[in-house]
Amino acid sequence: MSAKQNHTRSLVLAAMLIALYVALSTLSIRTGNIRITLDSLPIVVAGALLGPLYGLAVGLIGNFFEQLIFFGLMPTTVLWIVADGVRGLIIGWYARKKGYHLDWENLTYISVLAALAVTFINTVMLHLDNLILHGVSPVAIVTASLIWRMLLGVGTTLVITAVLPRLLGPVEKLLRD
Repeated sequence: MSAKQNHTRSLVLAAMLIALYVALSTLSIRTGNIRITLDSLPIVVAGALLGPLYGLAVGLIGNFFEQLIFFGLMPTTVLWIVADGVRGLIIGWYARKKGYHLDWENLTYISVLAALAVTFINTVMLHLDNLILHGVSPVAIVTASLIWRMLLGVGTTLVITAVLPRLLGPVEKLLRD
C-alpha cells in the first residue's frame, strides 16, 4: 500500500474514532465531579495504532465536541480538552517506542499511567475552571474527589484494556491491508 493510501486510511480511522468518542461520551454517567464513561477507548486505539499525533488529535477533537455538546463554548473549554489529548499523546508515544507492538501488560501499564495523568490534569483544570468562572475554587471539594476519580479512572482503564486486544488486531489488519 502506498504512503498516501496509508495516510488516508489513518485519517479516516481517526475521524471514525472521534465520532465514536463523541457517541461514547454521550452515554456517560455524570455525577458532580465524577464521570463514568468508556470514551477514552477511541483515544487509546488511536494512540496504540496510529501514534502520538493521531492519539493527541482524537483526544483533543473528540473532547472539544463533547464540551460543545454538554457545555457549549466557554472561556475554559480549551482547558478541558487538554487531558484527553495528553492521554492520546502518552499512549501513542509509548506505542511508537515499542514499535506499535503492545502486549496486554504494556497496554495496561501505559493506559493506567495515562489515566492517572488525565485524572491529575482534570483535577487541576477543575480548580482553574472554578477560579476563572467563579473567582474562587473549593480546593477541599476538588481535592476530596481526586482519590475516587483516580480509582474510577484506573478501573475504567482496566475494563478498556481487557477489551482492547480483541479490537486492536482487526482494526490494525484493516489499516495494513
